[in-house]
Amino acid sequence: MDDPGQRQILALKAASTYVFRVSGGGPLHITQDLTDAIHALAARHEPQTSMMFRADFTGQNDGPKVRLEEFDRFQSPDAREIGSLFVQGVQDMSTVSHPVAHACLWAAYATYNQFYFDGNKRTARHTMNALLLSRGFDSIVVPASAKTSYEDHLIEAFKTGDLTAQARFLARFYWDGLSV
Repeated sequence: MDDPGQRQILALKAASTYVFRVSGGGPLHITQDLTDAIHALAARHEPQTSMMFRADFTGQNDGPKVRLEEFDRFQSPDAREIGSLFVQGVQDMSTVSHPVAHACLWAAYATYNQFYFDGNKRTARHTMNALLLSRGFDSIVVPASAKTSYEDHLIEAFKTGDLTAQARFLARFYWDGLSV
């Protein structure tokens, strides 16, 4: 199969299957092992270096530059900061008691910090859904009709560092009454 679109769809299916399997055993907690496993499936057709957790890769300290608009780029954090950012994020998320808010904030945080070289949005959304499903909540799917709005929220988060609007945007697809 040489079609990149087909490969990506099959990779996302494999990641979704994994999420359903691991979420049935009770509440999951955010760990690097969990996100690494999801990432390994969701981004399995990406180049090998993009498969690594950036803090574990000693060959490059610069993080990926995320394209925001035509000439605008977001420089993700240095790889030497990634491990502590991950730990800090896990600690910060543990103070958020509502599972939907917790999961959506993690998805925004993980996307913003770019823990991997590629596949961060996919990994973050699948991790969000693993957290939700493991606590008895439905998964969140951003419909294709909301793609432009989703991208606008991502761009705003990358530009400002404020992840609230992006987390609220994701939560909106679960429950309109949730206050994040």
